[in-house]
Amino acid sequence: MKTLGRMKQAVASTGGVVTSASGKAIGHVKTARDIVETRAPVVKVITVPLSDAAENAYDKANSRLDEIRTQLKDLLATWLKNKIQARTEKYVNKIPNMMKDSLEDPDMPRVISRRKDDLIDMIWPDIREEIMWEVAVRLDRQKMDNIDESDHGPDCCRRFFRYHIHPHDKSFWAKMRDPIYVGFLVFSCLPISACSPIAFLLLFLLIDHRDEYQLIYFILWFKGMQFFSHGILRTIMGFFLYFACVTLPKDPGEHGCENLGPGLAGHFETILGGWVLQVLLVVLAWSLLPCSKDKGRSQLKGRIDHAHTGTSKSGGYLRMFLLIDLCVFLILCAVRG
Repeated sequence: MKTLGRMKQAVASTGGVVTSASGKAIGHVKTARDIVETRAPVVKVITVPLSDAAENAYDKANSRLDEIRTQLKDLLATWLKNKIQARTEKYVNKIPNMMKDSLEDPDMPRVISRRKDDLIDMIWPDIREEIMWEVAVRLDRQKMDNIDESDHGPDCCRRFFRYHIHPHDKSFWAKMRDPIYVGFLVFSCLPISACSPIAFLLLFLLIDHRDEYQLIYFILWFKGMQFFSHGILRTIMGFFLYFACVTLPKDPGEHGCENLGPGLAGHFETILGGWVLQVLLVVLAWSLLPCSKDKGRSQLKGRIDHAHTGTSKSGGYLRMFLLIDLCVFLILCAVRG
């Protein structure tokens, strides 16, 4: 019994201690809660700027990392492109000697062999310029995003005929499906007095006289068509006219070549005017070449250094050939006169 009483007294005293301790703990919790509630605005005011600063620092570090990544990418791309260009240039510079060796013949006279080598050395800078320019454009071409909206270009009539006569996005067979192109081509080939000069007079009025490419294209096309219409077709016509005027008359002892022979069909004034017109058109286009510009050529971004080694004058070697053509024309006129 005594033991049971002692146990009750111990439990009672322990319960009092626990109750007292729990009461003190609850009091401390209430005190802490009051402190947190009173200090919470201050903590909020401090933590908000810290979080904003941390976010700004993260954004700056991320943008700086992207900038470094972009610079490294550009640096590697520039290094690789310059390596490719240098290696390509090394192999391209070997081509002239390879051409000379491939064309060399032990039985060839030395004079002709030297002239052959001189000719290769003369034209090689322009060939090398075109090859290296195409390589540079393939490696470092700049996109034409900036378009000058103030330049409205030619009027609608010239735009229409320019595109149909010389489209930039059609092959030969695609152009042969265009009736306007076919009509102009047939009219310029007609071996009739002044047809070809009139067709190319129209073309000369349509092209841009400040564009080097269009002037050269006009001269080459005109000369090629002149060879076909005034050369091949008129030769064939002359043969049949001569055959007809000699063999067709009823009287074998007579012929009508003095009236129907080659070169006598048509009016002399029209034939002479057309011939002079075609010469003047070519000379006029040739005289405009020094004032022309190289329009529409691709631009480089600047990662690759391209040195121009070809002919810098507008028109290149074509100006020399046209000067020779003009001199031959004047000499023939003087001899004929």
